[in-house]
Amino acid sequence: IAIHNERSIDVVAAFAELENDVAAGPRFFMIRHALEDALPHIQAPALDVIRCVQSLWRRAGNDMFAGEIVARFLEFSRQSADRAREALAAIEAHLDELMDMLPPVIAARSAQAFDEFVGHTLRLCESDSIMVRQRAVFALGAMTWRDRTVPEAVVETLESAAAEGNDDLLMRGVLNAAGAVFPYASSAQASLLNVIRLALENGEGETLEMAARFLRREDLASHRQVLTTLVEYLLQVDASKNGTVNQIDLGVSHLLETPNVDIALGLLEGLLARAPGALPVDAFRFAFPTIRNSASLLRATVVKWFLSGKRSLCDAAAELIASRREGLAPLEVDSTIPGLDNPAHLFFLARKVVGFLFTRAHVPAAVMLISIMRLTEDRQLLGALAELLRDPLLLNYPKSIGELLEARATTESEAIAVELRGALTELREYLDALQSVGRPAALRPPEAHRETFRRYMSTITRTQMREAEKRSILLSIVTKQVLLYGRKSIDYIEGPGGHQRRMETPLVAHHVEIEVARMTDVDPTGLNYQLRAFRAEQLRDE
Repeated sequence: IAIHNERSIDVVAAFAELENDVAAGPRFFMIRHALEDALPHIQAPALDVIRCVQSLWRRAGNDMFAGEIVARFLEFSRQSADRAREALAAIEAHLDELMDMLPPVIAARSAQAFDEFVGHTLRLCESDSIMVRQRAVFALGAMTWRDRTVPEAVVETLESAAAEGNDDLLMRGVLNAAGAVFPYASSAQASLLNVIRLALENGEGETLEMAARFLRREDLASHRQVLTTLVEYLLQVDASKNGTVNQIDLGVSHLLETPNVDIALGLLEGLLARAPGALPVDAFRFAFPTIRNSASLLRATVVKWFLSGKRSLCDAAAELIASRREGLAPLEVDSTIPGLDNPAHLFFLARKVVGFLFTRAHVPAAVMLISIMRLTEDRQLLGALAELLRDPLLLNYPKSIGELLEARATTESEAIAVELRGALTELREYLDALQSVGRPAALRPPEAHRETFRRYMSTITRTQMREAEKRSILLSIVTKQVLLYGRKSIDYIEGPGGHQRRMETPLVAHHVEIEVARMTDVDPTGLNYQLRAFRAEQLRDE
């Protein structure tokens, strides 16, 4: 830095020649980082620095670290008012070449020379060039508005720009600026809300992505009217726009941890349930874990989605439960959840739980059923819920469900315990009756049929194993070896001085146990019909 500032070398000119060779890996960013560290401290003409920064920014492409050098340029511009003014003058003198650097320069100095740079920005918002207006309007949103009075001219400029309605990037800038000034323009919030709505109405993909980013703005968290307006238009997002969908996912995850949970869930439910164009569950890689990590939110969300009866929401609720690995207690339904004061709703919820969780999470389904039983004292309803526990859950999974019911029969209230013990007694009687009949000939297929089925299952399992291994992170970094026989593996590791050390690793067996529903072999058609009925039925309008 000192050598450059003494004019012995020109660091800026040298870095301006740096190219991004993708084949060289992160070399471009590692070298560029040296300039990023030096940028706030160097002395150089603003025009040269702007050209260098813009070229390195563009050469970084879509890399997530592409804009890091712009952030350091802000520090360079903040060193003095004269430096920022020189940078702005340089950009205006070469607008066609450097207009992309307009927002950073204005943002850099707006905190220290607010009125001056607001005036410059408003002047550029009146440019004849649509590309200059795009950047200038966006720059209004990049300025420091906290503790400032929003000039009436700013609101008027945004209203005028929003009314143009013929350019997506311009509408994106209008939305960005309107959202930035909204919290600090109490007397003009009605007008700005109209500006936001007009920008969303006239904008397209870029505007909608900016709206998705707004969901995470802390200064808008208390302005529910803005958030509900954003949600109204975000529900129209194109499912193929992965970048916007990802921003929505991040925004929903953020809102779920604020008082705006209802807005977040409304957006999530709308995107999951809309037809056509519903988004898949795996599009929400951040929102779903946020729900799972909150016991109260998980319970309320799952119950609400099951009670809706909508297939997509019920599938999503099942995914929330099936993918949870942190215990069963948070899955227990309690009386604090809205909508459970109606016996018909309780029974409907229980049938949805069984229908959608039967094959994916049968033990959590039983836990939820028992917790639903706690919410009623109606003997008839208790009996009906116990019957759901018995058939299809206990009848199909006698081991895991039986162990659960035996444990719960000692801890639940007497009324519930009686029903649980009754279900276990009926299971034992059923199994004893089967044993007394003996094994029917139909269940003793010939050896040739058994061998054919074993080969069929072996082929399926082998194919699935290969597909799973392709996605294995572990197998991508280690070498796979197959041992035909042995009790231990022996490796030799070379230590200091070339000395080899013998290491022995005992080989141990491991297994995975899967409990298959009994009726899939005995009466698959009847079981499938029963579960389909549970999934398809709907509550009648009251």
